[in-house]
Amino acid sequence: MRIPMFLGRRATREAQRGMTLIEIMVVVLIMGLIGSAVAFAVNSALQHGKRGTTEIFVKRVQSAASLYYEQHNECPADVKTLRGEGIGGAGKDGWGNDVQITCSPSDRRVTVRSGGKDGQFGNDDDVVWAGEEE
Repeated sequence: MRIPMFLGRRATREAQRGMTLIEIMVVVLIMGLIGSAVAFAVNSALQHGKRGTTEIFVKRVQSAASLYYEQHNECPADVKTLRGEGIGGAGKDGWGNDVQITCSPSDRRVTVRSGGKDGQFGNDDDVVWAGEEE
């Protein structure tokens, strides 16, 4: 008995219908590259947002600390002092760190500094606000 030709071709086509391991690995690699690019973009946007939030927070604390300095004639020790007086400025910077408040008796200027992403004061990523420039 002879098998018709078209049955043999169908069997061959069905055997080739699946994907090879190489093809699957290429697809997974491409998906990984796309995923890492998206993760990089999201992380960059998140860090930018934290810096913007910190800039707003530092300005708010500086304003509250200046008011405290005028009322009490002394520099507030920290943000908790301001919160205790009900002046405002409660909280932490965008990275969850405390800010540093310093006062200059000579010109009665209050400066507020965030340590930035690394939380260390005195380097390039600090966020500093000393009030409106005249």
